[in-house]
Amino acid sequence: MIHAATKTELAGNLGAARSTLDRWLQLPGFPKKTKAGWNVESCIAFIKSEGLREPSHITEERRLLVRAQRLLAEQRLRRESGELCDVAQVKAEIARIYGIFVGIIKRTVSREDYNTIARQFQSTDFKL
Repeated sequence: MIHAATKTELAGNLGAARSTLDRWLQLPGFPKKTKAGWNVESCIAFIKSEGLREPSHITEERRLLVRAQRLLAEQRLRRESGELCDVAQVKAEIARIYGIFVGIIKRTVSREDYNTIARQFQSTDFKL
């Protein structure tokens, strides 16, 4: 289910000008905006049922593109607010902790035991 958060986004999803959308929003029965935004499919169904015009030029690819752009924007905001981390930062932190781990192993086990452990790790993505 695709939702449009703003009038501009809804107009883009419907392939209509903002002024046209503003007229449609005044019509009785036009789908109301919810917390998630306007349900684009419901708006298209309303337009068809009222014979306002067939939004046939709106392709599924266009709707998916708009949705993907919205999801990317949401992810960017979540990352900027600290809700999500940057993958590069996570990888750097894992590498740092892994370096500490390897240092501890080297200091606490014999050379022979270290070589045994290192051989066991060769089948993983981690290298000692």
